[in-house]
Amino acid sequence: MDKVQVLHYFRELYAELNMILCEFDPYGLSDKGEIADEFDEEAWQILYGLVDVHNLDEAIDLVTYVFVKAFDAQAFNKENCSGVATRIYAWWLSK
Repeated sequence: MDKVQVLHYFRELYAELNMILCEFDPYGLSDKGEIADEFDEEAWQILYGLVDVHNLDEAIDLVTYVFVKAFDAQAFNKENCSGVATRIYAWWLSK
């Protein structure tokens, strides 16, 4: 792939991951995907982090870390993030 193709590919990955996060929407910020930019920063952080993820536990740690940093440590523990992280990891493996 050339540079332009890589950029397009990562934008497609971002869009798919962002929709997963908008459907997760723990605070109702994106109105279940109606507002698609609420998790923009988190989606990019997770996408970049997935490159170094090798198993589900690492994916859960990544998603938890990103959401704790962005929002609230009380609301975003591993238990609360494991469902969306499992979905993200399965999606990532399919790519």
